[in-house]
Amino acid sequence: MAAREYKKFRYVYTNGSAAPRLEPVPEYTPEQRRRDELRRRRAWEEKKRRERSLVRQNQRRETLMNPGYVFFLAICILAVGTVCGLFLHMQSTLIEQRESCYVLEQELSELQRDNDILEHDIMTAANLNQIRTSAEELGMTYPDMDHVVYYSVDNSTYGTESGIYAR
Repeated sequence: MAAREYKKFRYVYTNGSAAPRLEPVPEYTPEQRRRDELRRRRAWEEKKRRERSLVRQNQRRETLMNPGYVFFLAICILAVGTVCGLFLHMQSTLIEQRESCYVLEQELSELQRDNDILEHDIMTAANLNQIRTSAEELGMTYPDMDHVVYYSVDNSTYGTESGIYAR
């Protein structure tokens, strides 16, 4: 079985059949104890003094705000607010335009449907034989040769308008 070593207190514990070998603990004289205690207390006081100094410096930095910095922050807040307001305005305008486009598309489809219905009615109502019979009932006739008048046009006067030649 492999031996495991654990450090515990001031001696080394070894797993196995061997008994631990204890090392003698040095004896402290009262003067050495007093020096160690004084050294620890000074180190602790120095650490506390540094912490208090850092805290005071941080508090001073937090309380001292440059007016220029405050003005800059105010301008930044205003800019962000303005951008947010413009964005909301653009979104509302876009929604309104979509709604009006939807209404116009519905109108267009209704007009196209009505137009298709009317065109179908006209096509079904406009029968050529019915037009001929209606024309005869109203006394309409085809034109005779004496109703047609022919004109002869010279090329020199063709396209003139009040004496100006058109090109």
